[in-house]
Amino acid sequence: MSIEIGNRVFDGPHLLKDWDPLNFPSIYAILMKPDPKNEPESYQLLYICESSEFSELESGLDHPQYEYWFKEAGFKSNVYIGAHVMPNSTFEDRKLLKNALISMYEPVCNSQSNAP
Repeated sequence: MSIEIGNRVFDGPHLLKDWDPLNFPSIYAILMKPDPKNEPESYQLLYICESSEFSELESGLDHPQYEYWFKEAGFKSNVYIGAHVMPNSTFEDRKLLKNALISMYEPVCNSQSNAP
C-alpha cells in the first residue's frame, strides 16, 4: 500500500501503534482519517518530519509530538504513518523536502504553537 504526498510516494499508511521505525534516511508523514467510518481510504496530513526525528525512538509512540497527533486524531487507532525512503540523501536533502511539504500542506502539528 502507498500514498502520494507532494508528488512523492510514501509507503503506508500504517497504524503508528503497529509500526517499527526504519533504519533508512526517510521523510515521514503522520496522518489520520478525518471520517474513518464514511471515508475509510481518506487521510489528512498531521505532521511531516525526517528520519533523524525518529532515529533514537523505540516507536512513534515515543515521539515528543505524539500527544498532539493523538489529540488531533481523537483515538490511538486513528494515527498512521507513511515513509518516503531516501537512501542516498543527506540531512539537507531531507530538510529541503520536509520544509517544502510543510509549506505546501501546512500540517496542523507542524505549526509553531505545537513545536516541541
